[in-house]
This record gives sequence, structure tokens and C-alpha cells, in this order.
Amino acid sequence: MTQALPSPTRQTALGLARGTAGGLLLGLPVLMTMEMWQHGAALPSWKLLLFYGVNFLVLLILEYYSGFQDEETALDVVQDAVIAAGIGLMVAGALLWTFGVVGPDMGAREVVGKVVIESIPVSIGASVAAGQLGTRSPQGERKRREAGDWGTLAIALGGAVVFGFNVAPTEEPMLIGLMMSDVQALALLLLALVQTHAVVYALDFRGSVPIPEGRSPLGVFFHSSVVTLALSLLVALFLLWVFGRIGADTGLLPTVHMTVALGLVTSLGASAAKLLL
Repeated sequence: MTQALPSPTRQTALGLARGTAGGLLLGLPVLMTMEMWQHGAALPSWKLLLFYGVNFLVLLILEYYSGFQDEETALDVVQDAVIAAGIGLMVAGALLWTFGVVGPDMGAREVVGKVVIESIPVSIGASVAAGQLGTRSPQGERKRREAGDWGTLAIALGGAVVFGFNVAPTEEPMLIGLMMSDVQALALLLLALVQTHAVVYALDFRGSVPIPEGRSPLGVFFHSSVVTLALSLLVALFLLWVFGRIGADTGLLPTVHMTVALGLVTSLGASAAKLLL
């Protein structure tokens, strides 16, 4: 008879399998997007390294609240973030090679750039899925309940990056920003704000957050929803800058309009993360 795997080994294997599946769920559409291949080859190395560093910070946040295992120490969280990053690199590299996007006839910089940038959504998907597709641990549930304002914002940051990454490399946010008038940009900003508040507090989704006792709805609106939207707009601005959609020569109004356009997406991701994580 085949001997059953010890429980910790089996849990680790299941976590890795879930992480790989989650990485594919989130990353496959981007892995098959030509614009992402081009960005991987064209982005300056320092900007690519900075982006990957921000991604690792997001992985640390996600692993703390929804990781592969029941993390007890900071070292456990870092270890799981490294595992998620490794899954991202391996899955992205294997699929890009299978698709014929990378190969031995290309320069090392082009191959590394394409694999690294495509590994980002895969690694985030791996990190999220390890917790969401499996059984949540009591300690993980406690962490989420006791996240507090800063912890909730950290979770929102992860969601904003996840959603924004799938749209920021495309030309559409830039084109929408350039086509919008000031009035339309303001209307879209207000829509993003209403969405940010309603998804978490008002629409009774599973995981919706009740307004804390002793705090007024208006206070929660400004203290939580407005701050979350501001964070989402900063993420949108960062992503647009990374992918070269805005720069020093971009005017103020076009920059604001493009940021608001992408901010609608990042704010939805931030709100969704508060519900799911």
C-alpha cells in the first residue's frame, strides 16, 4: 500500500497546488497579452526592479492575512512570500516558453524582463488562492478581524495592485483620461468614491463590514472610504508611471484624468480585497 503523506507535508503540497491554480486563474489573461510582453522587454531595469520590490511588499501583506500556512512568525510570512514569488516566476517562465514568447534565441535581458513582469500577477494570485481556495486557519481569521485601520489599508493596497495591474498596461485608461472632460472626470471620481463605500459597508455582500459601534456613518465614510480611495488613486498613479503612460512631460490635467480613470479599477480592487481577505 502507498503510505499516506504526513499531514504537514500534505498541507504544504496542497498549498503549493492551490497557489499554482490561483496564479493561473489571475495571471493567465495577462500572460497571453502582447502589451505585457512588450512592457517586459522595454521597461528600464531599475523600474522593473522597483515594481518587483513593490510586488514583494504586497505579497508580504497578503501572506500575513491569507497565506499558505498558519504563519506564527515574521520569518514564516517572508518564507511564504518567497514561495509565492517563486511560483510566479516558475509558472510565468514555463508558460511563456510554451507560448513561444521567450526562447534561447532572445537576449537574456528580454527573457528576464518578460518573465519577471508576467510573474507579478501570477504570484499575487498564488498568494490569494492559497488562503481563499483552502481552509482558513483560526489564526488567519483572527488576524483579519484584528487588522485595524492600518491593516485594512494594507489589505486594500494589495487589492488595488491586483486589479490595477490587469488594466494599467493597456492603452485604454490613457485614452479614457484624454477623452474625458473635467466634469466627466469629477463624475467618475465621485462614482469611485460611492463604489468604495457601498461595496464594503452598504450593499450587504458576504464579508461586508458593519459600521463600528460608537462611530457615525459619516465618520466611517471619511475615515475609511475616502482614505481607501486616496490610496487607490496613488496606486493608479504609480502603475501609470511604471508603464510609461505618464511622465514629467505629461500635463497636470491629463495626469489627473488618467489617474481617475484607472482609479475606478483600483478602488474596486481595494474594496473587493476588504471583503475577500
